Amino acid sequence: MNKFHTILLDQASRTVLKNLKVFVKDDINQVKDYKGHFLKVSEGYDNALIKNAQASKNRPQEVQEAANILSASKSCFQHTALDYVNYITLVQSRKVPSILSTLVDYYQACVTYYHQGFDLCNDFDEFFKNITEDLNCLRGDYQQLEKAMQNRHLSVNNFSDTNTNSTSNKIEGYLFKKKSKGFKTWCRRWFYLSNNQLVYSRAL
Repeated sequence: MNKFHTILLDQASRTVLKNLKVFVKDDINQVKDYKGHFLKVSEGYDNALIKNAQASKNRPQEVQEAANILSASKSCFQHTALDYVNYITLVQSRKVPSILSTLVDYYQACVTYYHQGFDLCNDFDEFFKNITEDLNCLRGDYQQLEKAMQNRHLSVNNFSDTNTNSTSNKIEGYLFKKKSKGFKTWCRRWFYLSNNQLVYSRAL
C-alpha cells in the first residue's frame, strides 16, 4: 500500500505540478513579455504624438518627419496591441482545458491507486479471515485462563477456612503475638486450644 501511495504521489507531482508549472512558466511569462513590449511601443507612440503636436508648421520638413514617425508608431502600436490581446485571449482559452486536463489525469491516477488497493485487500482477504479466527480462539483461551486464575483464589480461601476450623473439636490457626522481650515486635505464631488453655508454637 505504501508503494502504491508513493506511485500516486509521483504521478500527482508529474501530472498536476508539472502541467501547472509549465502553464505558469511558459504562458504566464509570455504574457508578461508581451505586456512589456506593448508598454514600450505604447510609450513610443505617445512620444510620437507629442512630437507631432509640437512640430512647427513653419518647418515643413520637421512636420513631415514627425508625421512619418507618428504613422509608423501608430501602425506598430496597433499591431503590438493586437498581438497582445490575441495572446491573452489564447491563454485564457487554454487555461480551462489545461487545468481540467490536469485534474482528469490526477483523477485517473487516484482511480488506479484505489483499484490497486482493492485488489490487494482481496488478495489478503483469506489471510485476514484466518487471523480473525485465530484471534477469536486466543480470546477464548484468555477467558478460560482468567476463570482458572479466579478459581485459584477461591481454592486458597477454601484452604484457609479449612485450616482455621477445628476438625476434632479444636480451634487453631495463625495469630500475631507481640514479643515480651527485645524490641517487642509482632510475630506470627500458630495458636491452638489445649486443655482449655490457649497455647502456641513457633511453627506448625
